[in-house]
Amino acid sequence: MSTQAFERSRLRTARELAGLSQTQLARESGLTPAAISQFESGAARPSPDTGSVLASVLGVPQKFFHEAMVESHEGFFRSLRRTSVSDRRRARAIAHVAHDLAAHASSAQRFCAGDVPMLPVSGLQAERAEVEEAAARVRKIWGLPSGPVSDVVGLLETHGVAVIRLPLDNKDVDAFSLPFPDHPVVVLGTDKDDRARSRFDSAHELAHLVLHGEQIWGVKE
Repeated sequence: MSTQAFERSRLRTARELAGLSQTQLARESGLTPAAISQFESGAARPSPDTGSVLASVLGVPQKFFHEAMVESHEGFFRSLRRTSVSDRRRARAIAHVAHDLAAHASSAQRFCAGDVPMLPVSGLQAERAEVEEAAARVRKIWGLPSGPVSDVVGLLETHGVAVIRLPLDNKDVDAFSLPFPDHPVVVLGTDKDDRARSRFDSAHELAHLVLHGEQIWGVKE
C-alpha cells in the first residue's frame, strides 16, 4: 500500500480513541515520540511496515489510515473544565468513527442524507423569542406538526444525524455533538439510564447543531 495515501488525521484519531499520548504510542510501537509527532503533523509518513505496527498497537485495520477524513472543529469545552483533555479527545475520536459509519451507510443508501438546518442566533445568550422562532422554522422545514416529538432520536436519524449511545463516565457530561457538514453526530450517555433525560439531551444537541453549528459542541447546562 502506498504511503502517499496515509491520512495523518486518522493516526491521531486512532491514538486518541485508544486513550494514548504520543509518548505512550511511541513506547508501545517501538518508535520515538518525535516520529509519532511527525506522522501526525504530516512532516513524515510511516512506511507500510510501520503503518502495520501502528495499526496493530491501536487495534484498527491498516486501511483505516488510508481513508479520507472529514474534519470538524475542536469544539468548545469551556463549560466542562472538569473534563480531562484525554477524555475530550477520546470523545471526539468516538464521534469521528460514528461519522465514518454514517457516511459509509449513506453512500450505500442505507442511511439518510444529512439536512439539519443552520439557523444561527445572535449568540449563546440569545433571547427566548429568537430561539423559539428558529425552532418554529425547523418544524416548518422538516414538516413537523405542533406539539411534542415522540421519538427525537428517530427524527434526528431521519435527517442524517448519527446518534450513538455509550457510557461517558463523567457526571458532568450527559451528551455532546459534532457538526460534521454531511452527517452531524450526537453522542448520548447511558450512565443515568433515564429515557426522559435522553430525550431532552437529544433535543438539546439538535438545538446546538441548528443554532450554533460549527461554533459549539453540546455541553451540560
